Amino acid sequence: MARRRALGWAAAAVVGVLGLGVGIGLLTAEEDDGPRVADPVGAVLRRMPADAALVALVNTDPQGGQERRVGALLERIPGSTIALGELGGLLRLGDAGVGGGLPRALAGDPAAVAVTGDLRERVAAWVVRDPGRLGEALDDAVGDGRLRDAGRAGDARVLALRRPLPAPLRIAALAHAGPVLVAATTVELARRTAARRAGPGAGVVRRLRALRAAALVRFAGDGRRLARLPAAAALRDVVPEVVRGVREVDGTLEAAGGAFTGRAAVRLAPGSGVPLALGGAPARAAAFATPLVVGVRDPRPAFDALLRWLGAQRTYDRASDVLRLLRRDDLDAVLRDQLTGTATAAVTPSGRLAPTDTTDARVAVQAPLRDGGDLADLLEDVARVPDLLLGRADVDVDRDGDVYTVRLGETEVRVAVVGDRLGVVRGPGDPVAVATRGPVRSTPPGAGALAARLDADAVREWLVARLGLPRLAALALGPIGDPTLALRAEPGRLDLELTVPITD
Repeated sequence: MARRRALGWAAAAVVGVLGLGVGIGLLTAEEDDGPRVADPVGAVLRRMPADAALVALVNTDPQGGQERRVGALLERIPGSTIALGELGGLLRLGDAGVGGGLPRALAGDPAAVAVTGDLRERVAAWVVRDPGRLGEALDDAVGDGRLRDAGRAGDARVLALRRPLPAPLRIAALAHAGPVLVAATTVELARRTAARRAGPGAGVVRRLRALRAAALVRFAGDGRRLARLPAAAALRDVVPEVVRGVREVDGTLEAAGGAFTGRAAVRLAPGSGVPLALGGAPARAAAFATPLVVGVRDPRPAFDALLRWLGAQRTYDRASDVLRLLRRDDLDAVLRDQLTGTATAAVTPSGRLAPTDTTDARVAVQAPLRDGGDLADLLEDVARVPDLLLGRADVDVDRDGDVYTVRLGETEVRVAVVGDRLGVVRGPGDPVAVATRGPVRSTPPGAGALAARLDADAVREWLVARLGLPRLAALALGPIGDPTLALRAEPGRLDLELTVPITD
């Protein structure tokens, strides 16, 4: 369960923050010539919680290129216009809307969005072009029962939705304070936000302002708060040294070149360990046709993290113990220390795709070795050990040609060493074919030591489930291509790039 929650961490940041901010931003991107606030960014950031785990600025400028690019990408997805229309109906709280001019009144200035608590609490704030017209619209919504007055917070009027909006927005309350409109997932959060004047720390504000202003989304996160969230438990299981060391997470989301691209810089505390080879040399992963493929260049630094991610740490440790009991070679010497090139893990989940939970998945691993002879000799040597002796350790090793079937308790894997290439399979598959799989897919130069690809079909299935859509909705998401992830490590820093192509 802990591993499954890590995907929810990333998903909440994208679906939750963007659902609350970008969704409204896209639907409100219309021209308006109303009065401007001198510092709209400062006006909305001052309302954000000082203890927010993540704060984002969403671009709603109708004259900016991002909105046009987003629109062009969404037009490639059949049904997206209908989906946005339904979302618009929710945001307007009915056919009449909260005043027909509300979208026009919100357009142009950045919206601020913050995530607090365990990611279930989200709040957004916009500068309103015409506070008087907004007040009239809110009065109308109270009059016809779509909103109800929930008191005041300082100079702000707080209103609760009669029927909170469903996921991914989950808006339950609004607050109107002068030129600022607040939307929040709870009435209490809206009340606290409307009354706030200090906002997040100066460091967060400085980092947000330093990011590319033309981006669709700019975000800055507090690493310590993000690391303490329950949803981060799975990442703590896999890369505890990284999670403990995270101090700042900054990044952007943009639409360009036929894709949505998210970039994030993760800054770590001095001396924090990074379980990846450093530098921008790209990974060259084998091109497996599975829902999830991960390639790691020079996998020795990442070896333990890969074992934990694949749910194989106990199996590896047990195999090491058995070899010591049998007075055979050290497993690290013939395997870990021999790894070179790019190791590739191809994962087929047993259920819905969960990139951080591979415990019950079918897994195939290909790993080039500096010298495969020692590992091949070790496998052959152990296969000759009498079954009676192996049975006492609850171990069984059988050979069939070039394939060794290794059983350690309830875990079974099949292994083959072909020249200087290792193939390992958990579940159906031929380890010889895995060891010799090709060709390779190389990430661009400078991308870094880890590259991953998600199958678009699995992503569409996950989105439908996450957003509570009917299964037929997956057809409308057909143009979504295979998302790719690249991760580059440098001392004290990780740089991540996620690209989701939208095909014609």
